Amino acid sequence: MNAEPSPGQPVNPSAPPIAPDEPAAAAAVGLTVPIASPWPARFWKDLRFGWARQLGVAAVVLGTLAAVGHFVGGMIGWWHAYEVTFGALHKQESVRSQKSATPGTTPPVSMVVLPLSHVGGADDEWFTDALTGDLTTELGRITNSLVIARDTAFTYKGRAADPRQVARELGVRYVVNGSARRTDQRVRLSLSIVDGEFGSQRWAQNFDFDRSELSSSFDNIAQQIARALWMEIYRSAGERASKLKPHEVEADDLAMQGWGFWFRGITPENVAGALRACEQAVAKDSRSIRGWGCVAAMSGTGRGLGFAADKDAARRQLEEATARLQQLDPNDFFAINSRVQIANMNGDWETALRIATDLADRFPSEPSGHQHQAVALLSLGRFEQSISAAERALRISRLDPRVGIWYFVIAADQFNLERYADAAENSRRSLIANPALPLSAGMLAASLVRSGRQEDGRKVLQDHLSRNPGFNAAFIQASIRSTEPDNIAGRDRMIASLREIGLP
Repeated sequence: MNAEPSPGQPVNPSAPPIAPDEPAAAAAVGLTVPIASPWPARFWKDLRFGWARQLGVAAVVLGTLAAVGHFVGGMIGWWHAYEVTFGALHKQESVRSQKSATPGTTPPVSMVVLPLSHVGGADDEWFTDALTGDLTTELGRITNSLVIARDTAFTYKGRAADPRQVARELGVRYVVNGSARRTDQRVRLSLSIVDGEFGSQRWAQNFDFDRSELSSSFDNIAQQIARALWMEIYRSAGERASKLKPHEVEADDLAMQGWGFWFRGITPENVAGALRACEQAVAKDSRSIRGWGCVAAMSGTGRGLGFAADKDAARRQLEEATARLQQLDPNDFFAINSRVQIANMNGDWETALRIATDLADRFPSEPSGHQHQAVALLSLGRFEQSISAAERALRISRLDPRVGIWYFVIAADQFNLERYADAAENSRRSLIANPALPLSAGMLAASLVRSGRQEDGRKVLQDHLSRNPGFNAAFIQASIRSTEPDNIAGRDRMIASLREIGLP
């Protein structure tokens, strides 16, 4: 009889294997079942040589690294998807912060419209919030401008933030802020523009409205205010550019300097100064849209108003600037505006009206489209429609340097309609707005004669001739170029009236 194995003694290797589901049977026959070790221990035990153990360690390490890398890669992929979906705003803010930290990189026409505060009932808050958004949208139509989005601006709502800090954080040059106060049925909107670098107030203005007008005339109100801000920002940027040292001046600075001349008033000296600055801008950067737009506007205005000494050279300059603008961006404001000027110069009034209407539709808060419509309609003999277009321009921008031109167009329409008293009044307004316009005094004098005030007309004409000895019948004929019969008849009546009181 065989002796029983002691506990832990190895099982007879010749014995048949014990199935996993037979522990009880094994115990019944007196066999000791060995307890299985964890697989890592068995694996390690089987690696009997040093190189094999090293190889095993390496395999374990590489496997671990692969697992960690897979996890990290997954996290990176998830973060990339988050950034693509939600991170655009954060990325934009980061870029703007970097720009603001680098001197000289802030765009010359860059701004944020901070949420307007309101003083009054809570039911007026909709107006200030909506106006903030609409002003942001309208200002964003300015060519080559940077206007911070409404949602970003609204993160400052209710905060007494220093404009200089806001400008640094958003990378802009100007901060627009303000408030609305309701008194009975009147609303006063107070706006200001603050220089983001120095914290100085560049401009401030109050706008008063009847509260009943807010809902029905909201778009017009927003356009008027946006235009006032647009003009002041251009004027301020131009003044700022003029103070830069030569090595600091970029093409856009020169273009803004040119527009700064324009906003001082439309005179021969300012148009010439603007043209010089903008010629330097395009010489420095042939892709400057703002520069070429300025060259087109100044050469066209100088030629049209008789300021240009060489009309043929002004024509060539306008044509070159228009061609460059079409190459750079045919849908840009300046490109479309220059095409209207070409049509006007060529006396193609139908084409001018079509392009002007497109310009007004695309840029409703910019009065240029309405001005070009008014001129084309006047030249086509559609006088009442011309008056309406000029009045739209006036509603949008009553402080514009072209106000004198718009009043003159209305006066010319009224003269052609034989409404001479109205024509005299608007001619006078044209002269007050801009005494440098060449035809306004003649239109006033002729309207006074036709109204039975011959002596008053003579005084106006003689004063004008003393300052403009070249004003004569030939000049009037060259300036009023329409071949439409009613325009020709009106021009002839004007010349005949002025000859009665001494026109050469």
